[in-house]
Amino acid sequence: MVDCLHKRIENPKTENINAQDTESGYTAMHHCLYHGKLLNALELLKLQPDLGIRDREGNTCLDVFYATIPKLESDNLPHVSVWTWGSNSNFLLGDSRDNRTLPDQLNLVTDKREPRIEDLKMSKYHACLISDHRLYVWGFGQGGRLGLGHETTITIPTRVKISGQVQFVALGPDNTLVITDHGRLWSFGSNEFQQLGYPLDKDKQLVPNEISIKKVQFKACAISKYHACAITYTGSVYTWGTNHGQLGYQQPVQVSPRKVTSFPQQDLLSISCTNTATCVLTQTHEVHVFSNDCLKRIQFPKFSTKTLGQKELPIKIVSGNHQFGCLMSTGDVYMWSPPEKQYQDTWQQQYFPQSKPRRVWSVKKKY
Repeated sequence: MVDCLHKRIENPKTENINAQDTESGYTAMHHCLYHGKLLNALELLKLQPDLGIRDREGNTCLDVFYATIPKLESDNLPHVSVWTWGSNSNFLLGDSRDNRTLPDQLNLVTDKREPRIEDLKMSKYHACLISDHRLYVWGFGQGGRLGLGHETTITIPTRVKISGQVQFVALGPDNTLVITDHGRLWSFGSNEFQQLGYPLDKDKQLVPNEISIKKVQFKACAISKYHACAITYTGSVYTWGTNHGQLGYQQPVQVSPRKVTSFPQQDLLSISCTNTATCVLTQTHEVHVFSNDCLKRIQFPKFSTKTLGQKELPIKIVSGNHQFGCLMSTGDVYMWSPPEKQYQDTWQQQYFPQSKPRRVWSVKKKY
């Protein structure tokens, strides 16, 4: 391989530097980067090879190179700034300026000179971030979704007063859920459909109020227009709100969190929800959905998983109003729509049926 490489470098006019190995599809640059021959790779770069050529498994030379580098634990790296751009009609960009197409840094005023950004969430009418275990919110305040004690619209990140260190936050269209240290769960905003998890004489909660359940510590949560859900460190699923077949039991309206006993207790990674469905990701990388009073395991299409020895497993789930998205360990992304009678004729149901999740992004595909 080395002799062939030297020949191609010394005779670029007669030797094709982009020629591919008939067995693996590797180019000379693939071989250099895979075997760590960086000096040879630098010499090849002077000849301007095509870095977009893919091997038999769909990898460019840079994909092969990245696979040989030990992965860093990104969770341990501090994030110190937030950048926003796009439409600002709902004041989600963190300032009162007009729409913008270029990223601009969010002005976050905290007690520390260089804040650590731990999480960032955005919904239709408000956004938030966690910095140094403190919660900051901005956006439309109607209904109390910001938790600031009033319903005024706020255009810049403003800290929410809440007891304990914030560990997790989930946003719905009209309300917010927060988990603090020791697994304590809090909520605020609209309670029109009993999503807040406790009885109220009014239809809104303007400041954080704890959802108290004895001997239960919550790990993650999610909230939609009609219901909310959460998982515990012991592997249980809790749901509450107005039931459209997504709570995991038959109760029409559940005011306080109720354990879903029909779902086996097991180690859970995360939970997400649409307006009428609840989705759970287990430690064994299985995805289950509660909808239409049924529990279904999502079966993803089987593709070749030989890419650099990786196995395609679900590692993250997210949701919008009517759709779920799943990130796989290979970097591919799938989407599907849970069955909903009122949306059965929509494009989401037709092109992204739950029975056949569609791959909408692949690291192997040229875009």
